[in-house]
Amino acid sequence: MSVGVQALGLAKDPERYPAMVREFVVPALPDEGSRLGGRDYWLARGGPGLDRALQDADPAGGHRGLGYLWGYPDASLLVEVRQPRRFALSLYFVDWDRQGRRQTVTVEDAGGTRVWDLDRDFGDGLWASWEVEATPERPLRVSLAQRGPDTAVVSAAAFDAPGRGGTDRPRLDEGTRGDWRGVFGADGYLLFAWRSFNVDVSALPAYAARYALDHVGDKPDPRIHVEVAEADVLDTALLYAAPFSPLLGNLWLLLADLVHLLIPARPDLLLGVLSRPPWAWFGVPAPLPPNPEYGLGLDFWPTLLYVNYASHPGLLGAMWVALVTLQAVLIGAGAGLAYRIGPPAGAGRRALLAAAGLGLLCLVYSWLQVQA
Repeated sequence: MSVGVQALGLAKDPERYPAMVREFVVPALPDEGSRLGGRDYWLARGGPGLDRALQDADPAGGHRGLGYLWGYPDASLLVEVRQPRRFALSLYFVDWDRQGRRQTVTVEDAGGTRVWDLDRDFGDGLWASWEVEATPERPLRVSLAQRGPDTAVVSAAAFDAPGRGGTDRPRLDEGTRGDWRGVFGADGYLLFAWRSFNVDVSALPAYAARYALDHVGDKPDPRIHVEVAEADVLDTALLYAAPFSPLLGNLWLLLADLVHLLIPARPDLLLGVLSRPPWAWFGVPAPLPPNPEYGLGLDFWPTLLYVNYASHPGLLGAMWVALVTLQAVLIGAGAGLAYRIGPPAGAGRRALLAAAGLGLLCLVYSWLQVQA
């Protein structure tokens, strides 16, 4: 049984099947499949609150991310325009780690200055929209000032046609949260530090010339990327729900490999196997990945370690010394047992045969490793 489990795990790259499930299957399941197993893990990793993180600007991306323009205690966003323009500016505020943030938001444009105190909890995320007007001489400036125990933050700015925001006070939206596509940003958007290494994702509207960020803080970059647990949450079903077990997934793909190799003239049989993934065996209504055939093919991925560590001959040498030592112990132990078990007559012959048989197995094993 142990050998069978090892064979299932080693025959295919460990990311082939999980990548399919994460990208095409789990996002289509309620609560990322946690209702089938791993509910406590999903809750602990913040699954219910992931909709506070911002959707990918590319609808085909399917991922979420989050970052901050932050100030300790102050930060600012400057947007310069090419010609006078009136538009709606929407800002997304979220106290992601629920540190009790409070802050003052000041919007300065060609029409004057407006001050808004965000003096309540915004851990669930909210959008605030203003009607603003900017000119080349009077660009738009948004300033943040920390008023609570942690930094002042804003995660996104979106640009839309006028008529969507408030004037003196902002119009608030606490329902959209991170699902901003199609609601905000029809003309353009700025997602601060949405990618790792504090990289913004932006598409400025045609009337905007450039934007600039500034802050006062104990780190030089006014942006900071926030690590959300999206990748962890997407693994919930793979970790805890039997219908999505990676071992069952590998078994499914290996069965397809077997049909493909033994009966190549029957592509309909191969298609039949590929259209019945493990979750279908359990009656779980989940979508089929668009190209399950991408999971076909044996690779015995651990053998790649020899390639990956070819530049470390000392490590490879130590590994081979350990392997040969273990094989010598195995051969010696087998020969000793063969000598002791059974009648004294022929003990030497039995020991010799046991040593030869085990030695042949070890030789074949080592040869396969090198060949792979």
